[in-house]
Amino acid sequence: MNSYKKFKLQNGVALLITILIMFLILSLGVYVLNFSSTETKIATSQITGSKTYYLAEAGIQEMVWKLKNDATYKNSFETNPTWTTNFTRTDPFGPGSGSYTVSMVNTSESHGDITSTGSVNINGKTSQRIIKTTVYRLIGLSGMGTNAIISGSGTTMLNSELLNITGDLYSNGDIIMQGSHPGVGVVDGNITTAQSIEEGNGDLTVSGTTSDENSVPAPAPIVLPGVDFTSLYNQADTKLSGDAALDALSSANGITWVNTAADIERDMVINGLLVVNGNLIITNSADITINHTAGSPSGIIVNGNLIIEKMPNYNGDIIISGILYVTGSITLNKLNSGYIFNVTGGITSGNGILMKNCSRTLEVIYNNEILTDSLTPSSNSPTIVIDHWEEEY
Repeated sequence: MNSYKKFKLQNGVALLITILIMFLILSLGVYVLNFSSTETKIATSQITGSKTYYLAEAGIQEMVWKLKNDATYKNSFETNPTWTTNFTRTDPFGPGSGSYTVSMVNTSESHGDITSTGSVNINGKTSQRIIKTTVYRLIGLSGMGTNAIISGSGTTMLNSELLNITGDLYSNGDIIMQGSHPGVGVVDGNITTAQSIEEGNGDLTVSGTTSDENSVPAPAPIVLPGVDFTSLYNQADTKLSGDAALDALSSANGITWVNTAADIERDMVINGLLVVNGNLIITNSADITINHTAGSPSGIIVNGNLIIEKMPNYNGDIIISGILYVTGSITLNKLNSGYIFNVTGGITSGNGILMKNCSRTLEVIYNNEILTDSLTPSSNSPTIVIDHWEEEY
């Protein structure tokens, strides 16, 4: 009898243990299923969030395109200080791809705020991202825009003392400051580079904004302002066959054309524009002065490379009121302290700017009036400038 009761008790315990084990297995299964479901939801949310963000960004880009290329949008943006507009795109990338709504509100002529809202439906709910940006387009500029310096390649300051820029700096290549002598770069404006900024042991101070390849959106390479050399030749007041003819001058007026590469080894005053159809070397510590007359072009335009140097030191003043425009590279080497290097107008180099071993202050001051006289005017800045970028969920 006792054995029978003991057997029944053992059967009851086994049943209880079996039920507990099954409950644990069921609970574990429910947990795994719930965990998997949560992970799926998180993954879906991340994917949808990215899609929604790119929808909102597509809306910004479409509005910017319209401001550049649609005559109605462009005219309203540039002339109506209270202009507003909006549009919606549904399934712009195929069925079920979502939608974006874009609004544009002008704060003044050719200045405004764009707001783009991207939306994607996910299981009956809506994923949403909002991007806000401020854009402007400057009117009445030369082809330089607001840039005191445009470099088509890199901009390097090597073992040099001080670079002062009043205006913006735009470089398609790296901006590098390095060497045993720590240089100082002071930019009273904005710096934009399509690549990177490497200060090394130098010191770069910028009063405005700094944009490089890590910015959102990353800057695009800028197109250099164009120069029509054939037109300059036809307009030239003085046409020189070569280097020797230039050496014979101590001064020139109007547009002076030199048909070959040239060296300048003596003091020279140019009341207007000097155009060299080839490389130009300025040496022997020559004092170079370029004077500007309102309404007329002035500066130095070189269809090649420009080098200003003398060993062991260049002891001469370089004072340019005009454009320093070089299709190739610009090299400033061994410019000694106690003398002036000043460009009032702007500098453009197609293949980079190198400042090395310069112990004097190199000063570049942006002047749009001089630039519009010296370069083919552009009625508008070449791009719509994105001044502010803000994201919301």
